[in-house]
Amino acid sequence: MLDQAWALNSDFSGANLKGASLFGTQFGGSKLDGASFKGANMTRVLMEFASLRRADLSGANSPGSEVAAADFTDADVTGANFDGADVNSARIGKMKSADAAKNMDKAKNLERASQP
Repeated sequence: MLDQAWALNSDFSGANLKGASLFGTQFGGSKLDGASFKGANMTRVLMEFASLRRADLSGANSPGSEVAAADFTDADVTGANFDGADVNSARIGKMKSADAAKNMDKAKNLERASQP
């Protein structure tokens, strides 16, 4: 469990955090490429400026998370919940299965996210 942990600018590339409780954890500026967050509780997680390339976020619950300027290129977001997540300047245009994400229309600053 990483509840409210600080992991700023850390490298979790390829890490398996499947089903973890990450409530309030701070990953700002971290490299999370290829990491698995499948089914993880990511409520109010801070991932501003994080690299999430090829990460597996399928089924992750991330309401109220801060992912501004994060890079979601090729990240699998099938069933991921973005309700209230701040996606300001996030690279969301090349997410895998973006149409299968939940509540993307309820994300904050969606009009300011980087989309193709």
